[in-house]
Order: sequence, then C-alpha cells, then structure tokens
Amino acid sequence: MTEGRPGAGHAGYIIYPMWDIPLTKGQHDPLISYATYQVIQARLGERTVAPARKDISSDFPLRGF
Repeated sequence: MTEGRPGAGHAGYIIYPMWDIPLTKGQHDPLISYATYQVIQARLGERTVAPARKDISSDFPLRGF
C-alpha cells in the first residue's frame, strides 16, 4: 500500500495475493466504508492528465526545465 492511499485494510478487509488470500472481511473495525473504498480505487485507476500550461512560449525557451 502506498502512503496516503486507503487500502482494503482501511475498509475492514484484508487481501494478500502472495499467500493466495483473497479479499476477506477482517475482524477489525473499518475506518472507511467499503463503498468509499471502491470509489477511491476507481478514481485511482483512472488515467489522469495534467492540463497544458498556457504560459509556455518561444519567448522563454528554458521554462519548464
């Protein structure tokens, strides 16, 4: 799990593919709901593109380095 990103553990579930443990309900209380976890995972799976800068021009060739 990456720092700052909620994982299945935050939603009250555990998953560990290296030991063939599928998504399983844990015995701990969740910090977020499973629905919230699914929304976050869907958003993280989307491709994000940064908008193009409007202030880049040939007048400043080294801007952006």
